[in-house]
Amino acid sequence: HVATGWRPAAVNYYAEGPNPRTVDKEKSMTYEAGYRHATASQYLSAAVFLTKMNDYQETKYGTNPGSGYLANVAKVEIPGFEIEAKQVVTKSISLFGGFGYTHARFDKYAEFPSLEGKPLGNRPDWNLHLGSEYKAGRMTYAATVAATDSFYSAYTSAGATTKVDGHWVGNLRATYKGNDYSLTAFVDNVANKEYFLNAGYYNYNGSEPRGQVGLPRTVGVKLKMDF
Repeated sequence: HVATGWRPAAVNYYAEGPNPRTVDKEKSMTYEAGYRHATASQYLSAAVFLTKMNDYQETKYGTNPGSGYLANVAKVEIPGFEIEAKQVVTKSISLFGGFGYTHARFDKYAEFPSLEGKPLGNRPDWNLHLGSEYKAGRMTYAATVAATDSFYSAYTSAGATTKVDGHWVGNLRATYKGNDYSLTAFVDNVANKEYFLNAGYYNYNGSEPRGQVGLPRTVGVKLKMDF
């Protein structure tokens, strides 16, 4: 499988100046090969891919606090693979999981050659999820664990970097399925794990860090109606 795509050209601006800056189209081509196996009790899918991107777009920091702009920064290659599987163990119990890996790195970066070979911002190398389901009549109980690798969230010309630690998060679900509706009670982040989704800097020289934290333990109910 071969796919091509691009993000459209845009007009952006330096936050500290009135002169507009045109951003070139981001062009990409993806090569992918995969395999899928499905039966009543088993499911397995696997794929390998390679994405090549020219004129990769990324937000850069301006010289004034809080300023930034979109710019074409580099040529990028992203190889990787992903696997997803499910196994029905008994009539009531099933296990499932998935693993994905991407090696997202700057290939050619004319403005900052020191970043060539470094990971792209906010792109963890791997992510993983594991879970199980138990069905009893109209009830389905599920437990899942999702994990992600550590990653770099920001670079500045001053050389500062921000590394976001990897984390694990556990979730629970209990769902009642009616004829035309389902009612789900859930607990997300069961262990109340503290973790960051991303982190960066408020200004150009990287002296004021900032970050976005993940949700704490969250308890709720969802109602879904079928029409």
